[in-house]
Amino acid sequence: GAAPAKITVQLLDAGKPVADAQVKITLVMPAMPSMSMPEMRASAELSWNGKEYSGVIDVPIAGPWNTTLEATRNGHVLASQHVRLTAH
Repeated sequence: GAAPAKITVQLLDAGKPVADAQVKITLVMPAMPSMSMPEMRASAELSWNGKEYSGVIDVPIAGPWNTTLEATRNGHVLASQHVRLTAH
């Protein structure tokens, strides 16, 4: 079953926290045809709590996820980062 994971992100510009961005996390697990598994994805918006962005995302199953963090402000991408996350 899905397990909630708490995500916390700091967004800094020249060392100072950026407070007015929209921060989104997206998890993607590529399809695995050999196991008859379709691609899975989950995403969540993180909200500013006064010092960082945080939120909870439901991770559908354990395993390796391709994770993208994207911060935008007024429609412009401020930062985008790809990380690999393994859920246990």
